[in-house]
Amino acid sequence: MNKIILSLALLLSFINCHAIDDYLDIRHAINKNFINGNYKEVIYTYKENENSIDKFEDHIKLNIYRVIFLTYQKLNEFKELSEFLKNKQSYFDIGVYNELVSCVDFNNIPHDSIWQVYTKNALVEILDGTINPDTIIAIQLNEIRTVDQFYRGLSGFEELEYCAINSKIKDSLLVKKIDSITVYYDSINYKKVKNIINNIGFPTEPQYKGLTKGVFLTLQHAPDKKSFAENYEIVYNAWQQKKIGGFEFAMYYDRCLRFNGCSQFYATQYIKEMIEGKETGKIILAPVELPDDLKTINIRRKSLGLNILTTKEFKF
Repeated sequence: MNKIILSLALLLSFINCHAIDDYLDIRHAINKNFINGNYKEVIYTYKENENSIDKFEDHIKLNIYRVIFLTYQKLNEFKELSEFLKNKQSYFDIGVYNELVSCVDFNNIPHDSIWQVYTKNALVEILDGTINPDTIIAIQLNEIRTVDQFYRGLSGFEELEYCAINSKIKDSLLVKKIDSITVYYDSINYKKVKNIINNIGFPTEPQYKGLTKGVFLTLQHAPDKKSFAENYEIVYNAWQQKKIGGFEFAMYYDRCLRFNGCSQFYATQYIKEMIEGKETGKIILAPVELPDDLKTINIRRKSLGLNILTTKEFKF
C-alpha cells in the first residue's frame, strides 16, 4: 500500500513539474518571438498550445493573453483580435491591464465591461468622438502604466522566474533587448508624465480611479540622478497629501539614496547576489544603512506602514 501511495506521489510530482515546464517554456517562446518581431510565430505557438494554456492559473493566462492581444494589433488582424477578446473577455475584465486603450478600431470592442477602468461617461465620450481633456489624460495615464509594467514584466519573467524556477540558462541577449525597449519607453513616458504634472499637478486617485500608479512608477524609473533630485519634492508632497502610499515613498527615497552612491534606508531595493564576479541566482537586499539587522530595518519600515521582512533574500 505504501508503495502505491509513493508511486502516486511521484507521478503527481512529475505531472506538476511538467506543467511548470510547459508554462515557463511556452511563455518564453511567446515572449522571445514577440520581442524579435516574429508575430506570426507568436500566434502559431499560442494556437498550438492553447489547450495547455487554458489549464494554467488565471494570472498566468493573463500574462500570455496580453502578448497575444498586442500581437494581433501588430499584425493588424482586428477581426481575429475581436474574436479573441470575445472568447477571453472575462480575463480582461480584471482591470489590471486595459487592453483596449491602444485598439485602433473602437467599433471592434465586443464587450462594454472591459471599460470598467474608465467611467461610463468616458466610454460614451470615446464612442461618440467627443473626448474631453479629462478623458484624454485618463487614456494617457493608462497607456503610461501599461507600457511601464508590460516590458518590465517580460524582463522580470525571463531573468528571474524562468531561470530560477526552471534552472535554465538565461537568454542574456533577449533580456538585454527587452531592457533596451524598456529604457526607450521610459524616456517617452517621462516626458508625458512631466507634462501632465505641469498641467494639472500630481493626478489624484478619486478623479482617475486606478490609473495614477503609472505616474509614480515613471518618476521612479527616471533616467538619471538629476531627474531624481528634481522630482523628489513632487513625490514627497504627493506622499504628504496621501496621493501615494508609504511604500511608494520609501521606494523612491531608497532609489534616490542608491542613485547617489549611498545605502538604502527602508530596504525596498534588491540586487542580484554576486560572488567573485559571478551571479549566484539569488536576489538579495541592496546594501542598507547601518545598523542593518532585520530588527532595525523593520522598525524603519513600520514607521511608514511597510510589511515586516523575515529575510534579506527575495523569495518567489
